[in-house]
Amino acid sequence: MPALTIHAYTPASSVVSDFTADRYHYTVSTNRGEIKARAVFHATNGYASHLVPSLCGKDGVYGRKAHMLGVQPNITAPDTCQLSRGFGYQDFWHWILQRPNNGPYLYGLATAEVTGDYNDNITLPENTPHRREMVQFLETVFPHHFEDIDFKRDVVYDWTGIQGFTKDGASIVGRPTKGSPGEYVSVGHNGEGMGRCFACATVATDAMLNYLKGNKSWTPPEWFPMSFARNLGSGGL
Repeated sequence: MPALTIHAYTPASSVVSDFTADRYHYTVSTNRGEIKARAVFHATNGYASHLVPSLCGKDGVYGRKAHMLGVQPNITAPDTCQLSRGFGYQDFWHWILQRPNNGPYLYGLATAEVTGDYNDNITLPENTPHRREMVQFLETVFPHHFEDIDFKRDVVYDWTGIQGFTKDGASIVGRPTKGSPGEYVSVGHNGEGMGRCFACATVATDAMLNYLKGNKSWTPPEWFPMSFARNLGSGGL
């Protein structure tokens, strides 16, 4: 793709449409200047409503800040083995996986998530009860791996991330509004982005490319959940 360029640290502040223009109907404003485009793909998940007003409100997408710990097991028992698969407990309120070669356990707790908090520079406060709850869970469920976890010694990673959620749990894939046919989204994966985003992005990208080609006969593939589709009806245009 010789025309592809990636601009890091270049946030978009607005996307404005003008359908009286001959070819480039969209103007994306950034801190490095403006970009004229025939189509725009929004893939910022929980942040998407900042640029797309129609994604605000009950039918849109909102952010939830999730917290993760990377805890290094203290392997002392001879029968301790590598956790070879991901692990979900209590309807996936707890989720965990382990890095190879007895690496750290990457662990998240759903009750530690904060709705509407978009600041991913701040992790859980030191005195939050969620930290103690997470430590106690590991010590109880994996007693051969964890005993008397010391936060400063054993927690090698501690980070946050913003997830995109919707009111019904369905992703939003397609066009935010019918009145803006060149704008496409793949957002709101409800904490299941690693399982959904690749397939959803493929469908939204295919729809956008067919729009640019003027193909009015495009429809989503049969395997695609239509509950995810947003303005991707017959023709996709």
